[in-house]
Amino acid sequence: MKKINAKNFLLFSALLAGTCSFSQAKDPRSQQRRQEIVPGQKVPQYKAVFNPTLPTTARPPVAGIIDGPDVRLFPSANVQAEVTIAVNKQNPLNLLASANTLTGPYAYNQGFYASLDGGVTWGGADVLQKINSSQVYGDPTVSFTADNTAFMTSISAIGGYWFQRSTDGGLNWTKGVRGDVGTGYDKGMSATDDVSTSPYVNSFYHSWTDFNSGGGAVVFNKTTDKGVTFTPKITLRSGTVGFGQGTNVQTGPNGEVYVCWADHQTVTPPYAADGMGFTRSLDGGATFATYRVIFPYAGIRVDGYSSLFGYTRVNDFPAMAVDKSNKKTRGNIYVVYAGKLNGTGKGTIYVSVSKNTGTSWSTPKAISIPTATQAFFPWITVDDSTGGVFVTYYAFDQASGYSTNTYVAGSPNGGKTWVTQKASDVAHITAPIDNVNFAYGYAGDYIGIAAYAGKLYPTWMDNRNGTWQVYCSPMTVSAALSATPQTSSDEQAAVAVSTTKKLTAGPNPFTNVINVSLPNTGITSVKLYNQSGVLVKQWSNPQQGSLNVSMLAKGMYILKVTGSDNKLYTQKVIKE
Repeated sequence: MKKINAKNFLLFSALLAGTCSFSQAKDPRSQQRRQEIVPGQKVPQYKAVFNPTLPTTARPPVAGIIDGPDVRLFPSANVQAEVTIAVNKQNPLNLLASANTLTGPYAYNQGFYASLDGGVTWGGADVLQKINSSQVYGDPTVSFTADNTAFMTSISAIGGYWFQRSTDGGLNWTKGVRGDVGTGYDKGMSATDDVSTSPYVNSFYHSWTDFNSGGGAVVFNKTTDKGVTFTPKITLRSGTVGFGQGTNVQTGPNGEVYVCWADHQTVTPPYAADGMGFTRSLDGGATFATYRVIFPYAGIRVDGYSSLFGYTRVNDFPAMAVDKSNKKTRGNIYVVYAGKLNGTGKGTIYVSVSKNTGTSWSTPKAISIPTATQAFFPWITVDDSTGGVFVTYYAFDQASGYSTNTYVAGSPNGGKTWVTQKASDVAHITAPIDNVNFAYGYAGDYIGIAAYAGKLYPTWMDNRNGTWQVYCSPMTVSAALSATPQTSSDEQAAVAVSTTKKLTAGPNPFTNVINVSLPNTGITSVKLYNQSGVLVKQWSNPQQGSLNVSMLAKGMYILKVTGSDNKLYTQKVIKE
């Protein structure tokens, strides 16, 4: 949410003096907050409607994707939009989401919402903790490290971005610190290195557009000490010719850092993308390769004056995900974006794959439902326990009008084939949230999805209850769609032995804890798999004793324990 500088603001005000128009000057920045037309102007109260959530019914399974009822994360009378979500791979029942919020006239903030039971119930608030409310402009990002730490960011009204961390799953947060203090900041995105064997494990990476540098430069910085210190920003793409926007940063299985964005060589309103910008770092974000446009695409970006999306502004920013599983698809990079069908037609969701750290890319493949009149706002994730790839997006799925549903496309084979499941149980009408309090045509700029251990969490905003709120539809992926499980590298190195000789795991059946013991040797790791072979819980270098498994669902599991003697011990256990 960007603030127009004083010079531009005065010029803008002068141009509009004596009129009653709420038009805003066209600007490539993706600001959400509304600028005053006249200094000191009184803004009407946003008339929020707080109705009970409409009844929802899970949709029938489709090709291995089992839908669940829609869950309203944090019912309130405040606007919630532009949601992002992450799953804690060390505790897959721990989810964290964040969204832009409006709590009153010009009262912009950011909500945080945490679940400790796999998305069934949520806690949190519509305002950030320990940051002055007047200094929060939104554009949320959330992520988890390999040691259970959660990170969250927001644009700072006083320059740069706010950074916070949580050690209890996202319910309580440290005081906000500024990861960067510059102005011209727009559309940041972050990621953490969450692979325990990476040389840069637990590092935090952040990229954004700096509109004070030329037409708009893509810049980057990082912290390796969880926000105690941040590196100076470095430029990944100059703003001398054109600009880059909608950056997305991700990490690879061996510590690689990848950044992509919508690239603009031609700068013409409404600033539709003309290519996919990309660069990579193989040294933990210290240095990056010279950026390049990996393929051209005709973006769908429009402003709020276009009827194509119900007079709602829609961007064509990409999203990216990297496979960190132990499948043969490990290391694959996936980028997803909304482009015009055949370069001139309707909005269509495309995916492209690289199998060689971004050196070459597959021909983009259309994966959105072909009957949609428009598809937009895609986001992508990889389930690092199975290698499954999942994309969520909005689609106008009626023959005419702006009736909108949220969909999920899934691939078990590295993007070769895809199946589709409708996620939303209730359709909504795409429309601007409120053209008085928000920038013209604003209705959020993206939605999100996270996945792990055979569970999917597509998350979006809609106005089914009268006020724009955030919803999630927890889904389960059956073994039919999950990529075939493969033994992890540490288990491949271990030698399986009889479980009756040394491993003691009990009680069996268990309820809240399992007591694990390997007499005469230490324990290197403990992993728990469900009956489909999906990793659902793991412990690194645990003390021999009680392991908390209270969050697991009832059923049969396979316990795999690697000893310090480099041997693997297994046992079936049951939770009741």
